[in-house]
Amino acid sequence: MVGNGNESDLLEVMAAVIPEAPAAPTISEATKTIITIDWTAPYNGGTPLTNYIIQWNSGNSVAVFDDLTTVDANTLSFTKTGLTTGEIYQWKIIAVNAIGQGPESEHVEVMAAIIPEAAEAPTSSFADETCINIEWAAPHDGGTPLTNYIV
Repeated sequence: MVGNGNESDLLEVMAAVIPEAPAAPTISEATKTIITIDWTAPYNGGTPLTNYIIQWNSGNSVAVFDDLTTVDANTLSFTKTGLTTGEIYQWKIIAVNAIGQGPESEHVEVMAAIIPEAAEAPTSSFADETCINIEWAAPHDGGTPLTNYIV
């Protein structure tokens, strides 16, 4: 017996996989020009998350999410400003770790608008024993056309 040979080079292998998809983001704020989304961290795949990729579009097509923003792994909220009032925006999240990008979350959509203001008190323009006619001025619509009134 002559003895042991030289050692081979070291091979490092990480026992990890890509992260899971985050749950669909939730909307924490929506105004006429600002939308804030929140999400929860998914299972990281066995190695710490490095960042999130936020994909969004202006609602033209669910299949086209060509606007991207990257935030660090400690961030679980994102605010987009300067939006067009009345436009629908769609959002989804991708978690990333050292192994790679995980699958996309389900998308969520929200309109950049607010609820309409309260209408002023109605006035009566006619009343008799069987009929009352009331009138009111239309309130501010919140950024989208009013669809109906509940009287």
